[in-house]
Amino acid sequence: MRQTTGSRSWKIITQLLAVAGVIIVLLIFFGRSSMLGTRYQATEFEAVNYSGSATEADARQLGEMLKQVGFFTGEKRGDVLLRRNDDGTAVSFVLGSGWNNPEIVDSFKVMARAMTDAGWPAPFTVRLIDKNLNVKNEFVVE
Repeated sequence: MRQTTGSRSWKIITQLLAVAGVIIVLLIFFGRSSMLGTRYQATEFEAVNYSGSATEADARQLGEMLKQVGFFTGEKRGDVLLRRNDDGTAVSFVLGSGWNNPEIVDSFKVMARAMTDAGWPAPFTVRLIDKNLNVKNEFVVE
């Protein structure tokens, strides 16, 4: 049975769309991986992902501080992103919700001030992000 020109064209379009889909998935995966950086496992379920000029020692120090203040409890899956560069330090907390809740935002501001008081360099940016790494709220502690 011979294929018609229309069915052949449809087959080519379908194959091109499949290849484009695979490329998009790979770009998303590798883009997300590069945003997350290197993973430091602070607890069995929780991690600090560090990038830029941040080091494993920085990630370890942040992980320990988050355990002390009760953010990392070792009971739930959670990620925090730590990035250092010439502009300062940024810590992004992956939250399910509460990005604009004044009590939650205030608690992160207190934590950020404690970190700068402990020697973390200012300016210190805190980002509250969703699981897709979209910034929902951000503030800077000088």
